[in-house]
Amino acid sequence: MKKTRQNLSKLSETAKFIQSSNQLLKEKRFSQLLDLLEQKGLGNSNDLPILHMYGLAYSGLNDHEAAVRYFLRAIKVNPLDPFPYFNIGNSLAKNVQFEEAKKYYKLALTIDENCVDALVGLGVTQFQESDYENCEINFKKGMAAQPKNAQIITNLGNTYLVQGRFDEALDLLNRALKINPNQPMARTNRGLIKLGQADFETGWGDYEYRFHDEAFSVKRFQSIPQWRGPSSRTTDKVFIWSEQGLGDEIMFASIFRDLEECSETFYVECDSRLIEIFKVSFPKLRFLNKTVKGFDGIDYQLPLASLGLIFRKSTSSFRQYPSGYLRLPDQGLPEPLSNAINALQRPLIGVSWESYALTRNFRDRKSISAKQFEIITSSTNCSFINLQYPNPHKHEKSILQEVPAGITTLPDLDLKNDMVNLAHLLKKLDGVISIGNSVAHLCGGFGIETKVLLPSVSDWRWGYSGERSPWYESLVLYRNKESDSWEELLKSISMKV
Repeated sequence: MKKTRQNLSKLSETAKFIQSSNQLLKEKRFSQLLDLLEQKGLGNSNDLPILHMYGLAYSGLNDHEAAVRYFLRAIKVNPLDPFPYFNIGNSLAKNVQFEEAKKYYKLALTIDENCVDALVGLGVTQFQESDYENCEINFKKGMAAQPKNAQIITNLGNTYLVQGRFDEALDLLNRALKINPNQPMARTNRGLIKLGQADFETGWGDYEYRFHDEAFSVKRFQSIPQWRGPSSRTTDKVFIWSEQGLGDEIMFASIFRDLEECSETFYVECDSRLIEIFKVSFPKLRFLNKTVKGFDGIDYQLPLASLGLIFRKSTSSFRQYPSGYLRLPDQGLPEPLSNAINALQRPLIGVSWESYALTRNFRDRKSISAKQFEIITSSTNCSFINLQYPNPHKHEKSILQEVPAGITTLPDLDLKNDMVNLAHLLKKLDGVISIGNSVAHLCGGFGIETKVLLPSVSDWRWGYSGERSPWYESLVLYRNKESDSWEELLKSISMKV
């Protein structure tokens, strides 16, 4: 009887431990979970739930090597359990090792062809590789198994979104939101569709859900109240913090003129490459280097893109600046650079053909290969100037950038970091041809006439139709009609050079 009570007591302790561990996982308190496991001395355990917990905790902390090590130990204990296989796939996919990830998802599906987690993981990986046909197949299989799973429905909606199937995407995203009204990815991507369709009145509200687990942005300064818009209080101090890339910082800077008309004092965080330009352009605002850790004496804070929710609620609320809204410091180009430009045959046309957006599938769609871009640069009637900077992504293989034939790379100009001299150069050119990257945004900010080459399904920032952007007066948008080749569009552009 005594032994039975002891066994029951142990079972009760085990149940409490598992419950506590699962709660920590649910709350994403991964470090605390690891501490708890170590306190129990479970590092050498071969118990499957313990190995799974270790693997999930390390994966949550982005320690992919350790996560995979524990999941492999779980496979040795039970090779017919799909759980560690698809979790190895998840960890590898988070580490951008997509080919390896797919192998493990498929192994999980070999064990259980209806394993929803493996189907979804495989679909997400195929999405990243722009394999939308197979991606759609796997998400639909997952939906068949779990028809009320808002996340899977959202994933399929996202797949339709990037293919330009907007009505189908909206139907699915709305369906997901009926199941879970606060599903953040569904709200965010519904917002992107609305903004791309110029529905600024409701689009910004959905876009406020952009800070979520699958996103690249992290919400910061949450202990400080969010600014809701202009007031008459001249003592209020507001911190506008940066959240996305260089192009977004330039685009949303068009709203800084609105801030200068407000009573509050604004501190604006921005990329260090833009500080000098922004200080000259908006003298009433105070600019700080990006990645501010903390801030004292601030009354309110706001993410940069949330300025749209306050100041750009309709197409008519956009301010157009024919000469641009950015200004340059009073300095010219360095003499060696000026001499190099003066030695070239006019007209001078600046060109940029590659994107380095964070999402690989979007980079592939936006970018034009050097070989194809030569359709434009093969012309001998002008001089083409390189405006393209090298690949900054450290997790990818470092390769020598391929520059299309017929392009001149100017000496002594850091195309990645020296925005001031780059902008001075842009102002000396007779024209610019660029894909929708930071070069296009910089040209728009300075009011420089530019031909912007967009993929068949463009980023929401450029809208999904039309030849003009509400953000920039000087840009003309050329939309590719093909999804797998730029040839016809490039030929039509070459005739206008």
